[in-house]
Amino acid sequence: MIITVTLNPALDRTLEIEQWKPGEALEAKLLERLPAGKGINVAIGLAHFVEGVVALGLVGRTERPFFKQYLKEMGVDECLTPVAGMTRENVSIIDRSIGRETHLREAGFDVSESEWEAFRHTLELQLHKALTWREARKSGEKAQKPIYVLFSGSLPRGVDPEGLVCLIEVCKEHGILPVVDTHGESLRLAVEAGVHSVKVNQRELTELLGEKEGARRRPDRMACRLAERVPLVLVTAGANGAYMTDGERAAHASCRVPKKQVVNTVGCGDALMAGFFGALMGGSELAEALRWGVAAGASCARSVTASGYTRADVEAAFQQVKLKEYKSRANG
Repeated sequence: MIITVTLNPALDRTLEIEQWKPGEALEAKLLERLPAGKGINVAIGLAHFVEGVVALGLVGRTERPFFKQYLKEMGVDECLTPVAGMTRENVSIIDRSIGRETHLREAGFDVSESEWEAFRHTLELQLHKALTWREARKSGEKAQKPIYVLFSGSLPRGVDPEGLVCLIEVCKEHGILPVVDTHGESLRLAVEAGVHSVKVNQRELTELLGEKEGARRRPDRMACRLAERVPLVLVTAGANGAYMTDGERAAHASCRVPKKQVVNTVGCGDALMAGFFGALMGGSELAEALRWGVAAGASCARSVTASGYTRADVEAAFQQVKLKEYKSRANG
């Protein structure tokens, strides 16, 4: 029922040092080295909420066994398309002296035309499987549950934003709801292509609406303006939580995490996506799903890695989330 797509995955290395000293040789402690990338993180988080999560995307042929085994252990069905290049490796360095982290990100592999076509074929097969599965289960149900495809992260070299648009169109042709969490030109074209949902931060939202950088606008009202073009909008606001609107209903949720408990902010937005859509698939209303999403994001902030939180962590954080519901207002 729910598919994630990661076109530019990564191996995430998390290192810890006593204190950052530029130009010196520093001793670092390796905390984790795990398969990642935004969609991979989302898939693992979704598995805390629902069954039948499928992870699609691209991955280096050499690294695929590592991804396959890890996703299996996390309860996710792996269906990644191998490519000749090596999967990028991102590094997070946690400075214990100040409690801050620094992130180093590689660009990623190149994708050939044949590798891209192989992936598109795999996506089509999985969409047909999802539709067949839903058809087999719909007897006795009042309404068919939607099927979501969550496209998360950046594009690798060799895939342009128009390539993402083509994938969105394929989903729409099958009556499946595309959700996008990306940035820049890819995000702009995805919105123009008519995605069902987007997850954006405040800077990305400002750019989409053509506002000047630094313009002081309420995130909830800007989200409502975007909802005139996108049926469902999620806006992350860092420590201030997140906003949601479908053009009629709107909500804001927040969860206070003491600064000393914040270990790593990488993947918090992915956790929010997982919590939100996982709860939605489980039958929660939109505002309640936002509450679960923010709880998952807060749990991720307390975890060393982007996928290190558990369902129990999310349930504990859920009790601390403050939720406010209100009618949508697009003006202002």
